[in-house]
Amino acid sequence: EIGNALGFQLERFHRFVFVFALLFYSVTAWFSVGYHHADEHYQIIEFAGIKNGTNSPEHMPWEYHEKIRPALQPYIALAVFSIADGLNFNDPYFKAFLLRLLTGIMAVLIIRNFISAVRGMEEVQHQKWFVVLSYFLWFLPFIYVRFSAETWSSLLLLFALSLIIKKGSSTGYYLGIGLLLGFALVLRSQLVFSVVGLFAWLIIVSKIPLKSLILIVLGTGL
Repeated sequence: EIGNALGFQLERFHRFVFVFALLFYSVTAWFSVGYHHADEHYQIIEFAGIKNGTNSPEHMPWEYHEKIRPALQPYIALAVFSIADGLNFNDPYFKAFLLRLLTGIMAVLIIRNFISAVRGMEEVQHQKWFVVLSYFLWFLPFIYVRFSAETWSSLLLLFALSLIIKKGSSTGYYLGIGLLLGFALVLRSQLVFSVVGLFAWLIIVSKIPLKSLILIVLGTGL
């Protein structure tokens, strides 16, 4: 009964921190300006501008003409911009805010899922601190509202790790993990070192069943 009471208190505390984090990240997205790295603008928003008519090929950086940048995030940005245009929100600064807001909300949801996956692994007296720091370690709110390849790929990796820790059983579950890892690699190919390390851990330490491992590999390859 004591354990159940402590679990209920922690869950209630986590819900409060989660709601506060949603508000805090939303405010951070609103007051953030510009970009943390130029690629966040010139390699994503400017690429989306080619499709919605606000930019032209002659104004694009060399990566566009060499076709070496992933198209996933520009298309996500294009979808957000198209919805905003349909609702008569035409201010480009407001559209950039929507990208940051989308990223921030996604980050908070994924962090919540990760905390849920690992709850119980840490000592009871540290659990509340773990919850708070998972959302509010000093640099996280700033980084996790940036619509950048680095942010999105790291969040997808964190989501995949959460699902691995939870240990589902269905075919779709492990294919989904693989898809998350695949999308993370599409967004940021340098993440391959983390993914290779993860597969090594799954094989050597976790000793994941062969079927589950093959499904993850297939999902990643898709």
